[in-house]
Amino acid sequence: MAGGDTGTDVEKILQTKLDEVSPESKATTPSPFIFKAPRELRRVNEGAFDPQIISIGPYHHSKPHLKAMEIHKVRYLHSLLQQHGGLELESYIAAYMEIEQEVRNCYAEHDDRLSPAEFGAIMVLDALFVVQLICKFTDRISRVVDDEDDYLFKQNLNLSFIAQDLLLLENQLPFILLQMYAADMTTPDGYSFGRQAFNFFSFTQPRLRMRYNEIGGPEHLLGLVHYTWIQVPMKYVVDRNIWFLMYHFKIKQQAEEIRKDLGVRQTGKGECDYISSATELSERGIRFRQGEGNCLFDIRFEHRTLFIPTLIVDHDTERIIRNLIAYEQFKDDVTSIVMDYARFIDCLVNYAADVALLCDHGVIINRLGSNEDVANMINKLNNYVYLSTNNFTYSQIFDRVNERCRQPWNLWKVNLRQTYFNTPWDWVLASIAAAALLLLLSFLQTIFSVLAYFKQGAS
Repeated sequence: MAGGDTGTDVEKILQTKLDEVSPESKATTPSPFIFKAPRELRRVNEGAFDPQIISIGPYHHSKPHLKAMEIHKVRYLHSLLQQHGGLELESYIAAYMEIEQEVRNCYAEHDDRLSPAEFGAIMVLDALFVVQLICKFTDRISRVVDDEDDYLFKQNLNLSFIAQDLLLLENQLPFILLQMYAADMTTPDGYSFGRQAFNFFSFTQPRLRMRYNEIGGPEHLLGLVHYTWIQVPMKYVVDRNIWFLMYHFKIKQQAEEIRKDLGVRQTGKGECDYISSATELSERGIRFRQGEGNCLFDIRFEHRTLFIPTLIVDHDTERIIRNLIAYEQFKDDVTSIVMDYARFIDCLVNYAADVALLCDHGVIINRLGSNEDVANMINKLNNYVYLSTNNFTYSQIFDRVNERCRQPWNLWKVNLRQTYFNTPWDWVLASIAAAALLLLLSFLQTIFSVLAYFKQGAS
């Protein structure tokens, strides 16, 4: 009977837990979309996910080294209340309270040390600061105001540091909150808040080279930048997704037509998405050229040449890419283009020599340090990242590059190089030998010509 007693005890424990759940929690709530970076990703580079100058939202609020910016948030709030005499502080708080639960549900983790009032104070203060910062930037570039006394605008470096922190996975605010407060602030050109944020990040983060498209409802600023940065051949991405849906639902004839048109690989063939490093591809006759256009991810392969837009590698490149990759890891409904791009570049770069080759052709601009530093950074981008084997953006390019490398002439040339010409001196000696042989043949031809002349004269 001991087993029966144990079963009853288990039921009591579980029922107690069920009773503790509030009626609101029992109802279906939207999935959160503001996460903390997984421990494994943090282990690779802890600093990539931590703000350097400003805390936005609850996750990093209590960190001592970020306290200096709190006075600027309060200063911005004071300025706002003075400018909008008709709107009291209570009005902003009341507006937040109307969507309080929706805002709280946006966060995947909650700090029990923060009371609802403290959480609300963080949301209101931080949201009003971010909205004012971006709106002030819009006013300045539109020449509407020129507030020389604003410390944050005295040097572009200040804005750049703040902008970098605003693009961290753990430093986000729900866009609905930002948009709600932005609605009370007019702009000279009537831009939406999304457009203003785009202009702000385009100026402060020029490496992103974004192209604006109006987006209905991004989840947060990082999501907005992800959407506007991934202006890859979007038709290509959409068409590929349509193909996978058609394939899944067994609409085979139409799916096969789209597959052939796009070059989508059929499933079940056991092929891997991999290409050789840049130096190895160069040995096989693949050339590299700097790609054109504003999209970092618009990579093409034409006439034995990979056209790859320039990647500027500096001390902030890894932070931006890592946070966008982490965002993609949590989101099933966004294009994983940044992960796919990191995977592509990781294949090309194994050693410093690969970085040097890509720098020579304008594919990489190294502002980080040594070529080895760049190689190490790139090689770690995909550590502990789940890489899907389906719907890889560059699978068609990989297949075409590998097919080119497998051609008999390329294989023969590589085999010749590896067997007989392992070092540059081998090529020098071979060139000398070839020149000597050519000279000898020319000399012999001259001798035989002279002998033939005298023999003909003697006869």
